[in-house]
Amino acid sequence: MRPKVFAFVPLILACSTARSSQGPIVLRDTCDSQSACVPMSLDVSSASLIRAVLPQDSVGFTMFELRVHGSLAGLAQADHVIGVRGYTDGIECSSFGQARAAVIGHSTAGHPILLTDHGSLELADTVLRVGCPECAKIRNRSNGQLVATRRTPGWDLAVAGTRADSLLVGPEGELFLRTGSAFIELTAAGPFRRMASAPRSGRYRLELKQGACT
Repeated sequence: MRPKVFAFVPLILACSTARSSQGPIVLRDTCDSQSACVPMSLDVSSASLIRAVLPQDSVGFTMFELRVHGSLAGLAQADHVIGVRGYTDGIECSSFGQARAAVIGHSTAGHPILLTDHGSLELADTVLRVGCPECAKIRNRSNGQLVATRRTPGWDLAVAGTRADSLLVGPEGELFLRTGSAFIELTAAGPFRRMASAPRSGRYRLELKQGACT
């Protein structure tokens, strides 16, 4: 496939934007040793908010940067310029091409908490679209009543590295993701929780919205 062309723009930062003196803040796209962590697909609310700062490399990845608001490593909320590594030599699923972020939970306000190379980043705005925020609807089995809406790893689950049959509902309406032999509870607030055994089924069922990048 012919490589996609992105404009290469040197990034000049305003002095009011927080950034580590050790270098740029780069989102991690794998969980590595984090046990209660889920890779989720990434997009942005508007393509005008991102810029390519490194051109597509020999294996098809382009480095993008954008500004978000949030709390880095438990510090006060501030604006941060972050780097996102996107695969741009294949099917275009987002403004990043194809990109993922390692997610470890949600803030009390429901914003994702992401892993970076400078610690965890608790988002406080919706510039980044992480996973699919409303793709899991949990309903009462008996009457179909909607009891909760949850974030899934992505609208196209294959891009996020998982499958529809890996998502399960627990007895109290919790949403779980099966990863190998373990199960991770995708909590709506707080850190994700890793469980060794499968959740028991109960009075709730999962209605899943999904599609495929083409």
